[in-house]
Amino acid sequence: MGAKGSHALSQGFISVVLAVYLAKIGLTLPQIGLFLGAGLAGSAVFSLTAGLTSDRIGRRRMMVALATFSGAGVIALAITEHAVLLMGFAFVGALNSAPGGPNPTQPLEQAGLAGSVTSAKRTEIFAVYRIVALTGAAFGSLAAGLPVLLEPALGISEITAFKLSFGLFAAFRMVSVLAYALLSPNVEGSVAERRFTNPLTLPSRRNIFTLAGLFSFDNFAGALIVQTLLAYWFNTRFGLEIGSLALVFFGTQIMAVLSLWISAKAADQLGHINIMASTQIIAAVLLIVAAFAPSAGIAIFLLQVRAFFNQMDVAPRDAYLMAIVTPEERIAIGSTYIVGRNVLSTVAPSISTALWTGISASAPLVASSVLKITYDIMLWTMYHNVTLSDEQRTEPTTATE
Repeated sequence: MGAKGSHALSQGFISVVLAVYLAKIGLTLPQIGLFLGAGLAGSAVFSLTAGLTSDRIGRRRMMVALATFSGAGVIALAITEHAVLLMGFAFVGALNSAPGGPNPTQPLEQAGLAGSVTSAKRTEIFAVYRIVALTGAAFGSLAAGLPVLLEPALGISEITAFKLSFGLFAAFRMVSVLAYALLSPNVEGSVAERRFTNPLTLPSRRNIFTLAGLFSFDNFAGALIVQTLLAYWFNTRFGLEIGSLALVFFGTQIMAVLSLWISAKAADQLGHINIMASTQIIAAVLLIVAAFAPSAGIAIFLLQVRAFFNQMDVAPRDAYLMAIVTPEERIAIGSTYIVGRNVLSTVAPSISTALWTGISASAPLVASSVLKITYDIMLWTMYHNVTLSDEQRTEPTTATE
């Protein structure tokens, strides 16, 4: 939890300032899209590596290595303005712009958490996991105003203030390295779990690839309007500066945190798939309305309400993924999901910036919402009748059987 919170704190800062900073150092909007895509591609590659080799190398060692690469990516933002070098480090550091969002260590974290509690408590532990992540991201978003404070206080340029801030938040990523190194040996899992597993040969492969495909489609839709592009949208459309954006996105993260525990309780009562689909449809509709808001105040209000619903699917989804497969398949489904979501999402920022420049700044918001509604309908149709019962299930069931 400590490692996740430290990483999320850094991520919250980056998710608000990244696109604005890259524009200030001279990158064009298409180049910003390529940078974000490179980070997602790196996340996909390293997630695949983690899924296939972590139980041979050791889960702790793998998490330490991946967290170190991540820190190196943030350090690069502080020391170079060269576009090609930045994109290379974005890949190596798996830099993405989702606050509290996925990183290559996530499948390993989730497998360890799922094995540490009973099935009855699984959704709750994942809610706590996500609350820690989003709380860290909230304070990281609030800290996005730090460059504004450093510039006059130290008498330095705006760009230098940004770089100093990146250096500070790179240190938080290195705190994650230490936290992973101090993990209990129990994180390595049982003997049955510590074996190389090829997702193509596993009993639950239909569920693994079907759910990974659906969730990847959902994340492609979300990547069309990741937080850093949403911050840039507020900056260019309504003229909001970094200090104001820090407060806006701090508020969205707090709203998301408030919703997580509610969603965990509701999922246990109403069904994981029902909560996941219904709350995401509400969030998508609110984003469409926000895209045409006549003022910054109305857009911010709609964004805050959307934030409450937008993260309500996260804890139920994490728990559902871990519950629909056997313990030894958890890393396989987790890594397959992260790889799939990042492969599809790699091209999303470039598509988003093309829609932005070719149609309008609000076009990515509408496109993202329409695709998300499509995903929610597909998910509910395919899986709302598939029940979970870890204690009674001896053979994984699929929606197609």
